[in-house]
Amino acid sequence: MDASSDIRTVMSSPLVGVAPGAPAAHAAWLLWEREIGAVPVIGDQGLLGLITDGDLLRLGDFDGHIAVDVMSAPVMVVRADTPVDEAARIMGRHGVGHLPVVDDDGNPIGMISRSDVLAVRLPADPEVRRQVIDRVIDVGGEVLGVHVENGGVRLCVRVGGRDEAAVVERLVREIDGVVALDASFSYLDELSGEPVRG
Repeated sequence: MDASSDIRTVMSSPLVGVAPGAPAAHAAWLLWEREIGAVPVIGDQGLLGLITDGDLLRLGDFDGHIAVDVMSAPVMVVRADTPVDEAARIMGRHGVGHLPVVDDDGNPIGMISRSDVLAVRLPADPEVRRQVIDRVIDVGGEVLGVHVENGGVRLCVRVGGRDEAAVVERLVREIDGVVALDASFSYLDELSGEPVRG
């Protein structure tokens, strides 16, 4: 999947929303329970606003507050056929972290967030794996094992020495898409000639 794909491929759906009269505490619970950063306020007229975690943090005490009092409005929206890279430009230009997705009739059908956009822009795990192996080979190392899952890399490498191990670690951490690295190295100690694992 690439950034020219439409947002239908990455949006969160079905949409989780609240009614205008819903307690603010209910919106806060939804954000926490669903691990999302925004919830739309939807009434008879359609999308009325958006409640973000920031809106709720600024509110402080939820007692006596309802969704329509807390929401940010008006809300920028994108259509389902909008390319992901265009949604990213809209978010960046307007400083928003979430965009409700609407159908051709303007009805809310999903939500796209910054993390959805970033996930599309990061290389897939097989591509990250290939780049990790290439970087190890480039410095003269031997890959004994490599596993990549959701950007997390577990790596076992034989290198010429401690300096090469540091170079491999730095190069792997610089790969786009690597979010965590658990690396173990083996090499011969330069003074004693004994095998070292680190």
